[in-house]
Amino acid sequence: FHDKFGILTDAYRHRALSCRILVTVPDCLESLLLDPALSAWAQRIRYVILDEVHCISATEQGRLWERILLLINAPFLALSATVGAPEKFVGWLQSIKDLQKEQDPSGARESYKVRLVEHGQRWVDLRRHVAVDAPPAKGSGGVPT
Repeated sequence: FHDKFGILTDAYRHRALSCRILVTVPDCLESLLLDPALSAWAQRIRYVILDEVHCISATEQGRLWERILLLINAPFLALSATVGAPEKFVGWLQSIKDLQKEQDPSGARESYKVRLVEHGQRWVDLRRHVAVDAPPAKGSGGVPT
């Protein structure tokens, strides 16, 4: 099973072009999609999962996510626990996919509807904590214990 996965980041690369499931970051994915030598690889992509898609609202990071959405020729799953106005966001995503279809002179792009799936339950109980160094113990010479 592990031979099906690949990883690509700025610091690490493992089976990136020979895997069936690639875990990567947006800037590395964009580089792969824009490389003319990898066009056959890009055409083999069947599904894209974009995690933390709420980052699209960040100025520079958002432009990168938009470019990726325009470059991928496959259905995508966009994940986020913190997207505000999700219905509006889905409408915007749909407009990108519609534009992509309209601008395809070959008509090869598959058309599909972007849907919103909401899940109100969190599987991970997130808690915030603050770590504070303990004051030095008496007689320790000022070194915390």
